[in-house]
Formats: sequence, C-alpha cells, structure tokens
Amino acid sequence: MKNYILLLFNLTTILLNAQITESRNIENFNEIICKSGVNINYYNSDSPKVIVETDKKENLNYIITSTKNNVLEVYVDTKNQPNVTISKIDISVYGIALEKISMTSGSKISFEDNFKSNVLRIKETSGAQIVFKSLKTDHLEIDLSSGAQLNGNITSKTITSKMSSGSIWNAKINSKELSINSSSGSKVLLEGTTEKLSIKAASGAMAELNNLKTEEADIVANNGSKITSWVCCKLSAEANTSGKIIIKGLPTNLKIKHDKLSKISNENGDVY
Repeated sequence: MKNYILLLFNLTTILLNAQITESRNIENFNEIICKSGVNINYYNSDSPKVIVETDKKENLNYIITSTKNNVLEVYVDTKNQPNVTISKIDISVYGIALEKISMTSGSKISFEDNFKSNVLRIKETSGAQIVFKSLKTDHLEIDLSSGAQLNGNITSKTITSKMSSGSIWNAKINSKELSINSSSGSKVLLEGTTEKLSIKAASGAMAELNNLKTEEADIVANNGSKITSWVCCKLSAEANTSGKIIIKGLPTNLKIKHDKLSKISNENGDVY
C-alpha cells in the first residue's frame, strides 16, 4: 500500500510538471518584435522556425508567432480571455542575421550563439532585456528607455547609444567609435576598448567607463550626472549644473570647462 501511494504521488508529480511543446515553421525574417513579457532563446539557423513550450495545450493558441514583411512578432494575446493564466512560456527562435530587434513590456531575448550582423538596430523599453553571448557587427544603434537592459559582449566598428528613464547598458565592448547620449537616471557600465568616445549625460545619469580604455574622449556631464572615464591621450571635458567627471589615465591634450557647481578631477581627486 505504501509503495502504491508513493507511485501514485510520483505519477501525479510527473503529470503536473509535464510540458507541451510545439514546433512552428515560419517564413524568413530579418526583424523581431517581442512583447507581453515573453522569454526567448535565439539560435543561429538557416532554417527559420519557432519552438514553443508551455504548461497546457490550449495555451498554445494564445502564444502568437507570426511573420509578415520579413518581421517576426512574438507575444501573448489573452485580451479576450481574461481568466486565462499561463504559468510557463519558453520560446526558442531559430533564424539568420537580424537587422532590427524591438523589445517591450518585460520581454527578454538571449542570443545563445555567436551572433553576426552587418548593421543592427536595437530598441528596448518598459523593462525589456537583451543578452548577447557574443555580438559582432559593423554598426550598432541602441535605444533604451524605461528600465530596459542590454548585456553581453559586443564588437562593432561604430556604436551609437541613446538611453533614458532608468535604462541600463552593461557590457564588454570593442569598437572604433562609440557615441552615448544618456539622461533621466540611466546607467552605463562598460569595459573593453574604443578608439574614440563621445558621451553626454544629463539629469542624474551615470556612466562608469573607468574600465573602458579610450584614446580620445569628448565628455559632457550636466544636471547632476556623473561620468568616470579612462582616457589615454586626448580629452575634452565639460561639466555644468552639478555635473561630475572623474578621469582615469594621464591624457596630455586637454580641454577643460566647468561651472562653480561642477567638478572635473582625476582618480586621486585632484581638480583639473
């Protein structure tokens, strides 16, 4: 009797933990849009497809994966079924190089393979997150807002980044030119190397670039923002309205400007 009860318990546990998996063939795409808090793992493949895993077979109907005009959309649609609860959604997407990634509403995509693209545009908002194992591209455009996050290893000849509203960019990078415009409490934490850096921060934004080695930097900190940067040769730095800039390294070609409420100094606190 005891063994029977144990067997019944184990069978019940297996059934409760059972997952429903569906493989979906899709058309080719070069752009992906993710919404509704979906969690996606992305893999390189010449044969595009989507594999959806969830807790109940009927829930597959609410997990939308559609392609139109080379755009793959992935989201959950339960607006006409308010009582539907989906406790588990795991989505694997297989495709070739992307040109644009758009993420919103707490969705997350993780690139599990080394990812290459000639030009890549990233737009994230509302707590979305992108994680790259390794990204290599010629030009990368980044637009983060409203608590969005971008993480990973990035190699790109040129990178332009716009950040606002508590967004976070935390990465290791290798680039020739890097341009950052950050505001409204956003945070940039970068390490690696870049030949030329241009960064402007405002409204409480913070940039920790003391582990990002750059030959030449143009740095502006306004309205309570703070920037720490590692500069080797040429530096142009300006701070206004309680802005703060801290420089690591010994740049010899200097152009410094700040008002009475702001400060530009080296790592030891010596004011320029």
